[in-house]
Amino acid sequence: MLGEGRVSYVLGLLTGVIIAFLKDILSTEYRKWRSRIERVEQIREELKASAISLCNTWYTFGRVETPYLDLRREILEAIREMLEYLNYYEAYGGRKKAVSNIREILHRITDLTSKDKELTEYEWSVRYGDEMDKECKKLLKAVRSA
Repeated sequence: MLGEGRVSYVLGLLTGVIIAFLKDILSTEYRKWRSRIERVEQIREELKASAISLCNTWYTFGRVETPYLDLRREILEAIREMLEYLNYYEAYGGRKKAVSNIREILHRITDLTSKDKELTEYEWSVRYGDEMDKECKKLLKAVRSA
């Protein structure tokens, strides 16, 4: 039989090994969690910058006749970029409701850009300008709350 001293020694040894093992596991998991949180924040900032860029493009060139700028194409490219960031944001654990809301707004903006293709850019921007203004405001608000 083991004496009392030996039992204490064995229990102390096992406890020390278990604590060290758990510490390693917890610190590794914490590092993974921290890096994921930092990545989500980085993607969120990129998403905000992309939304601001899209809306600034609209506010700057929306109701101005610019012969060498295809405004609808520029808006669609910005939307494509935002959708890519949204996919990353969702994959890294971003809020599902916020992602869904932003996707809906981007879908409405895409619908606006595809209306009346026969109109010139200027005619289109005058006709749908108020709707685009509203959607840009909604987009910026949704991205800030994401």
